[in-house]
Amino acid sequence: MESIAVDIIRSDHWLKRSKYRLREPVIILGYAAPAGFETDGATVPRFLSLIGAILILLAPAFGSDWWIWLGVGLALGVVWFPPDGRYFVAAVIHDRMLELHPGNRHVADTAFLDVMEELQIDVVRRWVMYALVWCWSEVVMRWGYYIR
Repeated sequence: MESIAVDIIRSDHWLKRSKYRLREPVIILGYAAPAGFETDGATVPRFLSLIGAILILLAPAFGSDWWIWLGVGLALGVVWFPPDGRYFVAAVIHDRMLELHPGNRHVADTAFLDVMEELQIDVVRRWVMYALVWCWSEVVMRWGYYIR
């Protein structure tokens, strides 16, 4: 898929990420997001990044290596999955499906996976990202928590 023209909308609060506004519609595999649609791209929630950094710093106090690996994993999630990578189109479609199907995150999660496959995102990255999105969906659906 060709690159997508977007306007960047800067956040006025450190906890919230900047957003992207589509300048033109995005259509792939029968899914569509209209021009003007706003998305945060593929993001790891900031508070999870903060938790990862804290776990890395506190790991020696707990005398346990698993804290370090958890922290490193969360930190890598931020580096390995920037919000505007090759899978940006999949993230746009995922956010659009969330808007169209409130309360049914699995529709959006499935669209995310389908579009990543169409974009030929490598299988490991695709499934890791899908697993993270699916786990986050479970948190949101069970506890109703979400920072946007």
